[in-house]
Amino acid sequence: MPTPRPTPWEANRAALLSRNPSLVASLEAASRPAGLQFFDARSGDPAAKIPDASGASILLCSQYDPKDEAQAFARGVKTEGMMSYAVLGLGMGYHAEALFEAASPEALLFIFEPDAGLARAVLEARDLSVLLASSRVHLVVGEAAEVFERLDPHIVALFMGYRLLPHAPSLRRAPEAFRDVQKGIVDLIEYGETALLTAMTISYLTKQNLCMNLPAY
Repeated sequence: MPTPRPTPWEANRAALLSRNPSLVASLEAASRPAGLQFFDARSGDPAAKIPDASGASILLCSQYDPKDEAQAFARGVKTEGMMSYAVLGLGMGYHAEALFEAASPEALLFIFEPDAGLARAVLEARDLSVLLASSRVHLVVGEAAEVFERLDPHIVALFMGYRLLPHAPSLRRAPEAFRDVQKGIVDLIEYGETALLTAMTISYLTKQNLCMNLPAY
């Protein structure tokens, strides 16, 4: 008897569990957002819509051809010389997949999604396990406080060049949450720059002091 194919959530959960067990726990505890509706786009691919704060419906991806829309998104991104990307919004994940394929094989992708319930629902609807299993990809779910913890180990890559890429529907739904995330990214870069400058200054002063005291040796 053939082994049953894993569901999208089972595949995504396994990919995340090997890299970020605490994120899996957060996703499993999250509740599905009110009003979220999944449907098939005209292309046959999964699509979704969700209300914003005013109740207006927002499409998380194209209702016609989400993959074609994602390719257009990736084509509009400068990839030459970019070592990392901060993608604001998971959406349905199509744009992140397209960017992953278009970017340099060494480039890092940080995908920020403040709504854990939405992230869980999307990962139940689409198999993004190839994306999530890659060491190049970091899904950051939750409030802006998560930014420092997840980005700090990769601050050198950010210094070498990064691009902030908003997912327009996600920003329309939760503008304040993404403003906080964006501020967290900028604050981390400034913190890193200050720490680097301090370390360089201390190193310079130490060497200067050694040189001035050479005659004493």
